[in-house]
Amino acid sequence: MRPLAPAVPIELRVPSPLDELRDGRLARAGLRLFLKRDDLISPAIPGNKWRKLKHNLRAARDHGHGVLLTFGGAYSSHIRATAAAGHHYGFATIGIIRGEEHRPLNPVLSAAAGYGMRLEYLGRAAYRDKDNPELIASLHRRFGGFCLLPEGGSNALAAQGCAEIPAEITQPFDVVCVPPGQMGCGRVSMTVWQPRKARRCAGPARRWRISWPGSLMGSDARMRTG
Repeated sequence: MRPLAPAVPIELRVPSPLDELRDGRLARAGLRLFLKRDDLISPAIPGNKWRKLKHNLRAARDHGHGVLLTFGGAYSSHIRATAAAGHHYGFATIGIIRGEEHRPLNPVLSAAAGYGMRLEYLGRAAYRDKDNPELIASLHRRFGGFCLLPEGGSNALAAQGCAEIPAEITQPFDVVCVPPGQMGCGRVSMTVWQPRKARRCAGPARRWRISWPGSLMGSDARMRTG
């Protein structure tokens, strides 16, 4: 498989740093807390956005697509990141934005447009039907061929990118915390970060847990192994 080479240079900090957060309360409890700084991967495509887009970009290129089309709200970080990825990796981009157009553009949509993304607006009622094959077919009739990326960017290829995180963690660990809103990475944590993998990082006989705050899923969702 050919490497994914940018058309416009971009610096990607991968693996992302692993920073220790030092606090007396942690020290007194005998705990160490590390933060995986995916926010430092790139100012243009930060956080899990690069991980979720990387394999999708390669697949789009390998299938001969020159256009990426995706959905998002007016403040969607996924919209901005897709526009930036298209700019740097040689794809035209189309963003289907929920709601009505407002001028001047907010900073997120202004940045997306600055990267060359074509912004199209879809009423909220119609937007709720964004996964309908008839709507997708109508977009193909309107825009021609494109590679469709889901709202938020989470799909099997995105999961493949997020699944690369554990191999970058160089410190022993027994608990993985995923912040609210990170459902793409959260699903990967549940399905890909297998207990054997965690134990290989953390050492034998350690307990590990993947957890979300209750606000994410309505109640605490935890996966434990002993």
